[in-house]
Amino acid sequence: MSRELKLFYIGNDYYDKSGTIMSPLYEEGSGERSDWGFVEVALEKGKTVTIRPANEKELQSADRVLASIRPRNG
Repeated sequence: MSRELKLFYIGNDYYDKSGTIMSPLYEEGSGERSDWGFVEVALEKGKTVTIRPANEKELQSADRVLASIRPRNG
């Protein structure tokens, strides 16, 4: 089991605009959704948590996901 959790932050706007479907945090590599609760649990288990701003490619991907969600949510 890895002792480190590496995340990237896309921002709270995605969380709000997606109607909470998206998260502001995702795991590096897998792109798996994360949240502040997962960060807290990881820290409590002694893991090192690294959070960085999303890069341009990750933000573009988040924009595509948001665009596919928004028509359903109004």
